[in-house]
Amino acid sequence: RLNSGVVRNCLIYNNSASVSGWPDSGGIYNPGGQVINCTICNNWGEKYAGIHAESAVFNTVLWGNRGDEAFSDPANFIAEDSHSSHNYADEGFDASSFQSLSLSSDNDAATGPRFNLPTTFIGAPTSVGQIAAMRAADFSLKSTSLLIDHGRSDVAPAADITGTLRP
Repeated sequence: RLNSGVVRNCLIYNNSASVSGWPDSGGIYNPGGQVINCTICNNWGEKYAGIHAESAVFNTVLWGNRGDEAFSDPANFIAEDSHSSHNYADEGFDASSFQSLSLSSDNDAATGPRFNLPTTFIGAPTSVGQIAAMRAADFSLKSTSLLIDHGRSDVAPAADITGTLRP
């Protein structure tokens, strides 16, 4: 739970949340802080699987996050009045808070995010093979990804998650 502060340049993937009460979010529950330049993928939650944000989210990719079928809200929620922008998701999102670019759920499709080696399962690992897949995962973008150069530079950190300086 992030009530204030900043989550920046983070990779949050393959988490599961199933608890009694609020917020049941596998990724980030953000009622008052900022989320900037993050990748939030393949999380599962009874409610908001990827993100539930009441405040600013910028340059963030949400892909493969899935909520419980009985939950009717989007798996990735960013409040309309949060002044958020340049966020991208494959499905399960409130379109008013995301860019018009809707990602394919197929990583390697023309409109997929084109991560180098993402995990292929949702939620926390349940086998030795899935643990190995998490250790080998590489969510950096291939040079052919349509996400490259689609963020807001004025809110982006000087360096990316690997420490590479931005142009």
